[in-house]
Amino acid sequence: MEKAVKILLPYELEQLTEWLLSFTKEKPELRQCLIYVNE
Repeated sequence: MEKAVKILLPYELEQLTEWLLSFTKEKPELRQCLIYVNE
């Protein structure tokens, strides 16, 4: 996630964030990854 945040374009990062939110709904233990996209 850290690497992706550094190289993705803003709209790509937005898409990744949306996907991550939907993906972690069923896997709350992965929610900690959201800190990288919310910085």
